[in-house]
Amino acid sequence: MKKVSKLYYVLTYIFFLYPPFIWGIVSIYSSSITRSDHIITLILNLILLLALALGIALAIYLDKIHVPSKIEQKYLLFGLIGNILMYFYTFQNALELSNLITVYLLLILVLGVHSLLISRSIKPLELWILLPLFIVIDYIHLAITGCGWTDYNCSSVGEGGQTVALILYLVMIFSIFVYYIKQLIQYQLLDILKLLHLLMGITVVVLFQNIQNLSTNTERFLMTLLIALAFLLIVDFIISIVNKTYTHKMTLFYIRTLTLIGLGIMIGTMELFTDPRPQKEILAIMVAVTYISLSINILKTLLNVKVTDTLKFRPTSYTQKYRLTEELISDIHQVTLLKDDVEVGLYGYEIRDIPMQDKTQVNILSFDLPNDNTDQDYMLDKMISELTKKGDSILFESIKFDPTLDTLLIYKGFVMIFHQKTHLVSYILET
Repeated sequence: MKKVSKLYYVLTYIFFLYPPFIWGIVSIYSSSITRSDHIITLILNLILLLALALGIALAIYLDKIHVPSKIEQKYLLFGLIGNILMYFYTFQNALELSNLITVYLLLILVLGVHSLLISRSIKPLELWILLPLFIVIDYIHLAITGCGWTDYNCSSVGEGGQTVALILYLVMIFSIFVYYIKQLIQYQLLDILKLLHLLMGITVVVLFQNIQNLSTNTERFLMTLLIALAFLLIVDFIISIVNKTYTHKMTLFYIRTLTLIGLGIMIGTMELFTDPRPQKEILAIMVAVTYISLSINILKTLLNVKVTDTLKFRPTSYTQKYRLTEELISDIHQVTLLKDDVEVGLYGYEIRDIPMQDKTQVNILSFDLPNDNTDQDYMLDKMISELTKKGDSILFESIKFDPTLDTLLIYKGFVMIFHQKTHLVSYILET
């Protein structure tokens, strides 16, 4: 695969950035922000896309870059759809669509297009669970109160509407807390310091539910707890780094706990339980959680954090059903083996042009084999059958010697090569 192939993937995600950044330039040179800014931005956006298309066509004609492959074409289409969605999101106020084009709807559409075109899987599951719920709550709240997150004042709401609004708030809060607590349990990181952190956090949340009527001494105690929370968090990180027990799960753990504490503080300051009434400010909770959950899932990918789903909302089926999903990360095709929608194996391959025994195309792989023997056999069989269609040879590079893996791969037809200097093993399959 040529190095310049990365150009198409870079362009895919740059497409998302065009509308807000073009609007920023337009607003600088406009005497004032007007309703025509979105039209000027649209025209400039289309001109830029057309110029890029002509530039790519010329580069292909001059043999400077290659014609995009099918997967690259799908990524480019994904970027163009994202460009359209970001345009409407950027100008939701100017187009008077602020109550329709919400961040929840935008993200669920982006995830849906990505799933259909590229990943063929429902990931990240957290956003697929929370975003549809937030969309429904947001639209029902708009219907019964007449105001959304970006509106200034709610209209008068009848008694029935007030009851529905309060039920919506409770459903939203309960769902967020249950899901975040479920994730915290799955991190399996609880120790004395983290338990103290959680207990102090719970105390802070409880005290904030009646913040307006606290005595001076109780307020001082509350402020002391907040300082202690920050101090304890820093101490826990220092100890884990010194003892070399730190894992990236710990960062995600504290992001989630601090989010729950912050939500508890927001609920208290809004007096939801002491003076329950419809108020659009509570919708800020859904906006905040959307961005936090999105950031957590981006961090999980960047930090390569894997969380075993030890708690499930539904029982696992006894019928074993296998499914493969593929996602392109830079030049690496990451393929996940799912059994009953649970991840059991993972491998990545890269098609690289390197001479090897008069062959010019090689699939270079790395993988994590499942623990179960049946899953291992299934994954290797599927891997080999898929990759023999994509290249001439398959090469597992620099794998630490493992007798079980050695036996399994040799049985599948691989030849083992032992490297004397590095004491690492490569496995080659000629196809």
